Amino acid sequence: YLSNVYPDDTRKLAGIVFEITDAEIEYFHLGVNPIFRESYTIGSGIVKEKGYQITDACIGCGSCA
Repeated sequence: YLSNVYPDDTRKLAGIVFEITDAEIEYFHLGVNPIFRESYTIGSGIVKEKGYQITDACIGCGSCA
């Protein structure tokens, strides 16, 4: 079967097997305007909030603007 899927010497790579059980995937499509960005999860993966957060420690200096 693998000879049909992995021709010639590429068959040697077919012995590498892995499993992803819990993950966050972030997809960017840079070829459109505006840029498309989406997050997905696998299993028990958790999407982490992106961007900046203003906390009570903010002194209003404006350097983040």
